[in-house]
Amino acid sequence: MASENLMPYGKLRIADRCHRLRHRCCWRRSKKGQVYSYGRLKASTMWFSCVTVCFCISVALAQGKAQFLNSSNFNIETQNDAEQFMEDVLAHLPNNTVHLAGFYFKIKKTLLWNFLMTHRDINAWFNKGQVSGIDTIKTKSCRPPTSHKKKITVKCLLDLNSTFVVYEALVTGFNLVGTMWAAKVEVRFRGTEYSIEITNFEDGPLSVTKLILERFRTELIYPDFGFNVKRNARFKEKVNNETKRQVVNVIASTTLPEINAILRKLSERK
Repeated sequence: MASENLMPYGKLRIADRCHRLRHRCCWRRSKKGQVYSYGRLKASTMWFSCVTVCFCISVALAQGKAQFLNSSNFNIETQNDAEQFMEDVLAHLPNNTVHLAGFYFKIKKTLLWNFLMTHRDINAWFNKGQVSGIDTIKTKSCRPPTSHKKKITVKCLLDLNSTFVVYEALVTGFNLVGTMWAAKVEVRFRGTEYSIEITNFEDGPLSVTKLILERFRTELIYPDFGFNVKRNARFKEKVNNETKRQVVNVIASTTLPEINAILRKLSERK
């Protein structure tokens, strides 16, 4: 992970805010549109101007303090800020291939007219599974950041369209002889989405407070085993269910700690 490229999300510069507010509140224009500075104000307005200056500075300090408490680790005020922040975090995910455990399932045969066997049970062994493309997770959208009790929260929807799993499978049941077919089965995530919530607590590091699978949709690519429509649908269902279980475990056990590690480094550079 290229930690040296991490960009800090800094604190609000209160002095700049004070200067801008004082400038906006306390400068006056003549009828001709000319700008008068403090030294050229008429004596009758000097007292009012001084009071205005003090008021502006007080407001600026109050606003700056509130913003400082709400974003002590990163400065995110708009939806675009949230989306850019999330993209910066995801860009530092490592390019790793994660190995998955093998699994097996069986689909019982059905008899024609309840006595005539036209095919055998489907037996499928899936081995050497690998999930790739987790480092290509993208931000689909983010909500405007919310602030509550001295903390700021960012909620985003993540797109896993470039993530995929490849298995080496052994399949039987496509004929009466019981021939075994060795083939690769690829599961591509199309429309699979996660929601993520990142919170900045006061005097604490950035951390993921929620990571939830919102939608799981896939596209399966494998040879035509010769299954009929019903058996083929059940085959896909079995593969999808097992892939979903495994990928959810990978995201929770591997990707979540990696994101939190990235957030800790951002917090250290505040």
